[in-house]
Amino acid sequence: MDNSRVAFDRIAETLLSEYSSIYYVDIQTNEYQWYSSDEDYRSISVKPAGSDFFVDVEGDVDNNIHEDDKQLIKDSLTKEKLLDELSRGEVQDIVYRLIIRGKPVYHTLKVIRGMSGESDYFIVCVKNIDKEYREKLEAIENARKLADASRMARRDELTGIRNKNAYKEIEAELDDKLKNGTMDGGVAIVVFDMNDLKIINDTKGHTIGDDYLRKASIMICNTFSHSPVFRTGGDEFVAIVTDDDYIDREYLIAKFKLETIKNGRERSGPVVACGMSECNFDLDEKMSDVFERADKAMYEDKDHLKAMRQRDGFYNMNEDRPPVPDGRKRMLNELFNAIKSVTQERYVYILDIRYDYSRWSTELAKDYHMKDEYNYGAGAIWESHIHPEDMPLYRRALDGIFFDNTGVRQIHYRVCNHDGEYINCYTRGFVMCDEEGEPDFFGGIIVPE
Repeated sequence: MDNSRVAFDRIAETLLSEYSSIYYVDIQTNEYQWYSSDEDYRSISVKPAGSDFFVDVEGDVDNNIHEDDKQLIKDSLTKEKLLDELSRGEVQDIVYRLIIRGKPVYHTLKVIRGMSGESDYFIVCVKNIDKEYREKLEAIENARKLADASRMARRDELTGIRNKNAYKEIEAELDDKLKNGTMDGGVAIVVFDMNDLKIINDTKGHTIGDDYLRKASIMICNTFSHSPVFRTGGDEFVAIVTDDDYIDREYLIAKFKLETIKNGRERSGPVVACGMSECNFDLDEKMSDVFERADKAMYEDKDHLKAMRQRDGFYNMNEDRPPVPDGRKRMLNELFNAIKSVTQERYVYILDIRYDYSRWSTELAKDYHMKDEYNYGAGAIWESHIHPEDMPLYRRALDGIFFDNTGVRQIHYRVCNHDGEYINCYTRGFVMCDEEGEPDFFGGIIVPE
């Protein structure tokens, strides 16, 4: 090493103007010499010279390298690996943390192979990059925070799907394409609205209501799995349907509606109204035109679902029914007594639609083998007595009361009494709405003919 050291000393003077420290390693003997012109590096426990660089580097790494970077340096500074990578030109700069005066300082390590006469050697160059590297890390972190903030500004915190801000951005992009005639395929908008979220929040609490919202979001995303879905309001969702979902749009809408009806009848999941409209490239000037048609269709579906729920006597809670408040029970009884007093009929009934809780006159309950004067699931109980051939007529008439808002209507059909005989009767039913115009109570009389 003596013959080459003089020459290398001159090289070291030049390299130390750029690097913090360097090693000269004789490849044949493994002898090495360490050089540094920076006093900070005199504080670390590194041998200035030695007979085997690859043995001594193990101890130097344990004493001077950040714990998380030790294995990286040990794996990188083996003779076999350096020779192999240098022969293929694959040696990369290695970034690690060197502990100087008790603090981690970022460095980069670069290995060069040189030959001079009979000498074959490695030059291991170490450079302090702490300032610039920390600035780079800070810039990366700031960029990440900005990206996270931007992403969160477009995400709904409760459901994890995209929010109204994200919808407005995509809507603006589609408006530009629509204006410029650059739409590259069919597009439709589906608007969704959950039924009875307010009632669930009021009767079961917001925790159950939030879970109901999350389940509705999953239900929508699972159906329209190739479309972006957005939560645009408290209980409102929108899907922008393109590509494969656009091709299958009619099937997907039908599938979604069937699932909603099943959820309502079995109380097994969310009841979500939906409406869809396709974009007409020739007539629509902006996507809001498409949205308005879809929104209108959704409200029609919403009314239809409410009519089905009230007609069939089910209430779309996905758990056990909540207890009926005393105030609602008093109101139920007062309305029952009023109907009984005014009509003077034997068979009188009144149903609290919100809680699916009803009262039947004593005679009606007795003659048709009902468990009690007070019952849950009134619609299902009464329909079990109706002649199967008259069921379509009966349900269409109830649709008229609940859905078409036709008020009092007389329904003629056959009903099975306690003797197992079908007798002709008619029902006169009416709906009472709350202050917001929502059906609240359904009452009436049943008269044998």
